[in-house]
Amino acid sequence: MIALEKEPQRRYPTAEALAADIRHYLDGRPIAARRDSSWYLLRKFATRNRYALAAASAVVAVSIAAAVVSMHQAYLAREQAARAEAARNFLARVFEQANPDENKGQAFTAHQLLEKGEAQLSSEDAHPAIRADMTGLIGSLYWSIGDYARAEPLLKSAVALGASAQVPADVRARNLVRLAWSEVERSLVDAAMQHTDEAIGIITGAGSTASRELAGARRLKAQIHTASGDADKAEPLLRELLASDRAVHGADSREMGEDWALLAHTLDELSRYDESIAAGREALRIDRALHGARSTAAATDLNDLGLTLSHKGDYAAAEKVLQEALDIKLQLYGTDHRETLTARANLFMAQEKQGRYAEGLRGRLLLLEDQKRLLGPDHADHVAKALNMIGLDYIMLGRFDEAETAFRESLATWKNMQGSSEEERIGPLGNLAIALQMKGDYAEAEKMLHETLELDRRNYPANSEWLNQDRGYLGNLLRLQHRYPEALNELGAAITAVESAVSGADPVTVLLNSQLAEAQLDAGSAAKAHATATKALSAARTALPPHNIGLSNPLFALARANLALEHAADAEPLLREALSVRSPPLAPNDPRVLEIKVALVNALNALDRNDEAHALRLEIEPPLRAWASPYAADLRDRLAER
Repeated sequence: MIALEKEPQRRYPTAEALAADIRHYLDGRPIAARRDSSWYLLRKFATRNRYALAAASAVVAVSIAAAVVSMHQAYLAREQAARAEAARNFLARVFEQANPDENKGQAFTAHQLLEKGEAQLSSEDAHPAIRADMTGLIGSLYWSIGDYARAEPLLKSAVALGASAQVPADVRARNLVRLAWSEVERSLVDAAMQHTDEAIGIITGAGSTASRELAGARRLKAQIHTASGDADKAEPLLRELLASDRAVHGADSREMGEDWALLAHTLDELSRYDESIAAGREALRIDRALHGARSTAAATDLNDLGLTLSHKGDYAAAEKVLQEALDIKLQLYGTDHRETLTARANLFMAQEKQGRYAEGLRGRLLLLEDQKRLLGPDHADHVAKALNMIGLDYIMLGRFDEAETAFRESLATWKNMQGSSEEERIGPLGNLAIALQMKGDYAEAEKMLHETLELDRRNYPANSEWLNQDRGYLGNLLRLQHRYPEALNELGAAITAVESAVSGADPVTVLLNSQLAEAQLDAGSAAKAHATATKALSAARTALPPHNIGLSNPLFALARANLALEHAADAEPLLREALSVRSPPLAPNDPRVLEIKVALVNALNALDRNDEAHALRLEIEPPLRAWASPYAADLRDRLAER
């Protein structure tokens, strides 16, 4: 159209000018044949340089996004810094109030400082985020020093304050975890799991997938799984935490110490004692390096390690470790703190496992008075547990009436305590059945065992050692009532269930096979009994330390089988070893000692050592006549058989 303009001055001045415009057009450059608008020139530039511009645009977009993220992070950092500064100022004002004049020159206790902090928080018009965080912190510190009555409402209030939109996700999650920890310690595992899952949801919803709060919540979730009997679910969660915390914080970090300690506890619950001990020692190594040899963290690690050593059967090593834990807690917490009371109870357990029941009972009776005085009705669970352990001491000392009283009081305490779970009743209920059996009240004992097993089945898997140990007690009671087919069925099923879950020698399978051997013998199968008892004794010598009272069960069962097979020479040394590990700690006239002496009388008679047999018989006949139990009549019948 330019070339055809009517006015010559509007046409191309030369053919070369037209050729240049055509070349520009073909090259995508601006041409003279149209108005050179800015948009037109820009569009042509973009066409010519479209690849370079695309790359540049991407860079600009990323830069803008990075700037936005950076600005958001800077905002969060400023917000967190402001909260930290406000928290520091708050604590400074608390300590400013703690002047010597007010306390007459005496040092302020932690409890007094927390009271001042609580009052300060109530009097200030703090930002909602600061109020929520400080309320949760003060509540958790009250819990740490043992003032549970002050702690619980503050922790719940801190969680409620999180409803404000001005409270950030990390504060809301932190307070939920604080509350959940207190619920775990009160055995409120369902509520604790709910609050922990809520905290994890808040953290992940806010995009803080690598935060300290998330790791803490996941640790707590693993602990709740273990406390709920689901340790198999806790282990993989803890293995993941170990890997991530090692990568983020390093192998010797505080986080790794916590992970190893929780893994040790989980492995202990899974009866993998050697692995648990190794994990516990690693936690102890890290915590000693970080916090010192006489720190609360080291004391906790020592306590857990001592319990696992005890579960493994190494009671002397357990006592040494638990004594060290108690010494540290006495130094750091004092005599009246809940942590110290728990450490005392654990040390008594190690003493009892070594047969020092009278010593353990004396300590536990004093501890019970301290628990009632210091803990109050809100923590009756400690009293209920103490009564159960006192009852066990009475059983081992042959004081069955007092044992029954202690177990019934423990059960009544659990029943009257708000929020207690039925699982807590299993121990004292099963122990009550044993006390009743030892007294000779078989009908009531059987009733208690059926109730125990009903609770077991609702709370434990079918192959649980706890459940099947109680099935073993029922099978043994059925044997004592001469109901041999029922006894053999119950014991056989219990052994099959446990052996499906436990590999190798184990104290529970030792006991079950010992009970089965006696049932087979009393049912008339001496050869089967001999094979079963031989298997049980072999496992016992692997699973239990020398001179452990648990060895007496397979020793006695195998000796009885040998007597039935007329192998008295083989029976005598087994009976003498069984007697040496049962008495002491059991008294000479204890029924569990008398049954061995009855068998030994028969072995000596069979070996024509009649004078020794007669002397022993004269020793045991009076307590057998005085013992009003059906089993005493059975033992007298065994003496008459010879």
